[in-house]
Amino acid sequence: MPRENRLESALRELQDMIEEAKRAGAWGCEALLSRTVRHGLRLDRSRARDPEHHTTDGLAVRCWVKGGGSARAQGRLEDAAALVASALAAA
Repeated sequence: MPRENRLESALRELQDMIEEAKRAGAWGCEALLSRTVRHGLRLDRSRARDPEHHTTDGLAVRCWVKGGGSARAQGRLEDAAALVASALAAA
């Protein structure tokens, strides 16, 4: 799947998870998805070798509950459901 389609899909899944957290008792929930793209080029005796590209996605989730409690969890995008559940449980 192309990278952009994966990002759009991930955002839709995050929206669903946030709605689920709200149904489970969260008064509010936010998610910050960050992407870091690194590009590198190696030189071998003044000749450029194949460029390198590395992309890393990270996710930070915060949930608030009635009474003012809040908690945050962060990790990989692949662990989004567990991060939302962890933040809600800790709040």
